[in-house]
Amino acid sequence: MHSRIFKKPTLLYSSMSCFKIIILMFCLACVNSPDPMECFSQEINSDSFWVYDGTCLKNADLGLDEDGVRKITNEDQYSIFTDCLPENPEVDFTTSYVLVIKVPPGNYYPYIQEIRLLESCDGLFSIEIEVIKTPFLTVDVFKLAFVTLQVEIPEPKIEILWL
Repeated sequence: MHSRIFKKPTLLYSSMSCFKIIILMFCLACVNSPDPMECFSQEINSDSFWVYDGTCLKNADLGLDEDGVRKITNEDQYSIFTDCLPENPEVDFTTSYVLVIKVPPGNYYPYIQEIRLLESCDGLFSIEIEVIKTPFLTVDVFKLAFVTLQVEIPEPKIEILWL
């Protein structure tokens, strides 16, 4: 008859097993947790368009603030832009408002590539405007970005990214 020898569980032996399980659970939690950058890249649908060098707009009093932004909340305010740009999209000001953003002038003719509305994890909103510097030299070209937002969305932070 053979006898088997069993290890008695000691405090040290059982502690090591518990320690291994805790580390494994911690590692699985790290792997399954969302990347913080994923949260900042949540894009929200919004209507947007941009306008270049319109003499009608260039000569009009647009009422932009010192940052080159104006929040338009009614049809009367929007009429300045619809008079100059007859192909503006219609906006229902009972549910939406429009942000007009002037792209700062530079030495190069900028091409606005994309306008995105993003929402962060904390419920903060931002508008990113990607601008490509073209090789064409220019002086004081007038550029405006228009973004239509739902009334529930507070006025977002605006970032202009030069590419």
